Amino acid sequence: MIPWRSRDYYTGTNDPLEIPGDSVPEKESCKIKKSDGTFEFIPEMRNTGASILLFPHNQIQEAGHYLVERNGVPGTGLAFNYHRAESDPLLLTGNEIKTMLSKDGIRYFALLKDNKTPMTTQVSQIMHGKPLIKLFLLLSLLFIATEIAIIRIMR
Repeated sequence: MIPWRSRDYYTGTNDPLEIPGDSVPEKESCKIKKSDGTFEFIPEMRNTGASILLFPHNQIQEAGHYLVERNGVPGTGLAFNYHRAESDPLLLTGNEIKTMLSKDGIRYFALLKDNKTPMTTQVSQIMHGKPLIKLFLLLSLLFIATEIAIIRIMR
């Protein structure tokens, strides 16, 4: 069995795939096949002497492991990843998020604060609001006391 030699490439590009020149004879074409056998194609080949350049012409759209095959015999291994530009680590501040959301017409949203209050407490406050039962109980007791005082004074 031919040893698995792997190199990283990106999906959706036409960057040449370089394989050793001794792995494919000059006049034989080769296939690039996904290791699980779900996808295969014949790439454009250019022999440079020491190595062979294969041009996928944007045909590989799914990340994974691929094999270069010649006459059904697996050869060089190729690893394709999604392009790193898709995972841009751009972070926005709270004010930038608020600005973007208000531009899009979204009026009702909440941002969690980065403080010492546990996240579960913050989410609970967003979902249920601030508990005002204590305030209402105190106000109702105050009003009852005021009403009793007014009734005693009016007699």
